[in-house]
Amino acid sequence: MGLSWSFFTIVLIILSGKVMSEPDFSGEVQNLTVPVGREAIFQCTVTNLGGYKVGWVKADNKAIQAIHTHVVTHNPRVSVTHSGPHIWNLHISSVREEDAGTYMCQINTDPMKSQVAHLDITVSPDILDDETPSEVTVKEGESVRLTCKANGQPQPKITWRREDQKELTEVRFKDEKGSWQYSRSGFIEGEVIKWQAVSRHQMGAYLCIANNGVPPSVSKRIMVSVMFVPSVKVKSQLIGVPKGSKVIIECEIQSSPKPITFWTKDGEIIVTNQRLTLDETQISNHDYHYVLSLRIQGFVPSDSGKYECHAKNVVGEGNGTIKLYEVVIPLTRPMTNLFFPTSPTHVTKKIRYPKTAYIPPSTVSFESQMKNTSHSALNEANIWSRILSQDNSGSFLRPFQRIVLFACVILLILF
Repeated sequence: MGLSWSFFTIVLIILSGKVMSEPDFSGEVQNLTVPVGREAIFQCTVTNLGGYKVGWVKADNKAIQAIHTHVVTHNPRVSVTHSGPHIWNLHISSVREEDAGTYMCQINTDPMKSQVAHLDITVSPDILDDETPSEVTVKEGESVRLTCKANGQPQPKITWRREDQKELTEVRFKDEKGSWQYSRSGFIEGEVIKWQAVSRHQMGAYLCIANNGVPPSVSKRIMVSVMFVPSVKVKSQLIGVPKGSKVIIECEIQSSPKPITFWTKDGEIIVTNQRLTLDETQISNHDYHYVLSLRIQGFVPSDSGKYECHAKNVVGEGNGTIKLYEVVIPLTRPMTNLFFPTSPTHVTKKIRYPKTAYIPPSTVSFESQMKNTSHSALNEANIWSRILSQDNSGSFLRPFQRIVLFACVILLILF
């Protein structure tokens, strides 16, 4: 009985020792997410390893990476390290997209023990130039479609906006369900945007921005050029000019592409000289808005006529017309209305001039405040004499008119 108990005790101790010495994992191998180009490190922690060994396998293709301290794979970017008998590390330096997948840490027990973890590789966005044009040119009124595609991990989102920060107007885009929607906002998400009938107001530079949360985000500039027939606008179609004056006539032009411009007079192309000069300026912040001007120095009667501002491009042409004529300024200004009260406290003379482009009607007033309403005839005659002998120009009445009016004043005083 004592012998049997001793044998049973020895067997139990041996079995207990075997169970106690079998290795196991003391924690889980963690999943990793690493940007492309960085290093990935898997860590496997085991206990009671004893004479057993730790191995690493890429589970996707069952490729053995390493056994214990020896690297098996021919990939030079793979290495192994360990910290004592418990912590075993698998290193993958300068990770690439093909390194992504499931990795397994194994202990060569029977049966084998293992743990798995997944490696995700993130890749910053990259816009596909072959599928994203840099420039689109269409005629006004036609439909236009802009496409922007990008690669990355995770898949990037595409955002559109104008380079000048203006709203995207009358633009359509696909929503998450794939349906086309209209939008009028500062930005739009989606790979494709389009206009049913593009106008000159949609012309400009657009930015396609790709972002997936992995820096840096990237963008591409796409120029939309809209061609249309030149339109010409003039502010005044009829202008009177005094002889010897300087005159500048202008026309405003909207055109895309940039037009060829010139002036004609009575059908003949104007050639510049010392008196006639041309100038063309582009209005800031408008790629298709121009001002064409013609300067005439020292206007002469032969400069009168029909002037036309012309603009031509590959789509068509437009023009605007301005007529110049000479304005004759009279040397004297005739009096057409003169009124004198018999006993004035206020004396007013109204003078009306002929209407011209440069001489507006004017009224000249003379006012004399009387201190006393009972004046002698001599004082009254003196007042009328001073009034009749002056005006705003210093010689208001002609000599003959002065004599007649002075006689009338004397008769009024006598009778």
